[in-house]
Amino acid sequence: MKKPNQRHLLKGTLCLIALFCACSVFSQIKYVYSIDYALGQKDRYIDWVESISADLQAPPEVLRITSHDNYFGTSPHRVIEFEFENMTAAAEYFSQRKIADIIGKAQEYGINASIKILHQRSDYEAHTSGGVIKYVTLIDYPLRQKAAYLEWIGSIAETLTSFPELIRVRSYDDYFSSSPQRVIEFEFNDLISAARYWERPEIMEIVNSIGNHGTNKRTIILERRSDYRTPVRRR
Repeated sequence: MKKPNQRHLLKGTLCLIALFCACSVFSQIKYVYSIDYALGQKDRYIDWVESISADLQAPPEVLRITSHDNYFGTSPHRVIEFEFENMTAAAEYFSQRKIADIIGKAQEYGINASIKILHQRSDYEAHTSGGVIKYVTLIDYPLRQKAAYLEWIGSIAETLTSFPELIRVRSYDDYFSSSPQRVIEFEFNDLISAARYWERPEIMEIVNSIGNHGTNKRTIILERRSDYRTPVRRR
């Protein structure tokens, strides 16, 4: 039996997920696409992205595309975020032949690709502009303790967002409740501002208590790239 082509599997899986979820009424959806640069092939990948970035940004269904490099060069090396009004818009976007072909070709330029679908929560005040440095905290809700976790978040949200170093904070649930179940993004103008923020006693106290409310916590640090310049389209 002929072995399935990984490129076709990835393209097909992405389209099927989008179409399967199109009936949902969830809003503010983010597709997070992670990939590693093949050894010594980062420049080749970036050149390819430059050749297809305009096509990815052209369809009106996508609100914004943002790309990031892992600050420390660890896996995943690169994270690309596609933001949509809802799953219907995502399905329409990824079902387009040109978009599906581009996504499928990514495996020719990178390795270890994966996709995660997130639904934005309203735990924090909305802001449209973000920072250059993004701390992404991944965490799971303890068994049957999601409500308790969210109650705790409600009690600390004001403190988390009260310091000037923080440009924006956003939280998400995994669309399918798979691990990591929750994603929180803290954005800053630079790493120095981030360090000042995390060193504040009030913030350190909250960080040190996370283990009492969630499990499997880990954090990655991303640096925003300028590959895409999609204007923030109206939601």
